[in-house]
Amino acid sequence: MQRWKGLEQVPEGWGPSVVTVGVFDGVHRGHQHTVGRAAQRGVELGLPVAAVTFDPNPVEVVRPGLHPLILTAIDRRVQLLGEAGADAVLVKEDFVGTLMDRLRAVRTSS
Repeated sequence: MQRWKGLEQVPEGWGPSVVTVGVFDGVHRGHQHTVGRAAQRGVELGLPVAAVTFDPNPVEVVRPGLHPLILTAIDRRVQLLGEAGADAVLVKEDFVGTLMDRLRAVRTSS
């Protein structure tokens, strides 16, 4: 299984793939089902499966200090996503921050 830390690490030759996106903290049965279903679809289409997860939790970026407790360290989460059927895992660190900057979002207290 491949692990990428940021989009810049995705290999140039990476072609089409089935992608599933989520925080996936804990990689519980629901997450395993989601990744497993993506893996099934990948087999049907003859494509690899990429899981995209976030570190830190996007809620921490939007509402610092109010994110849920972390259940699974990122290294273990990546391992579990691979065991659930992902061929590659992209750990995105700045997605929410980049999105908020790009949209020039105003942070509020509510």
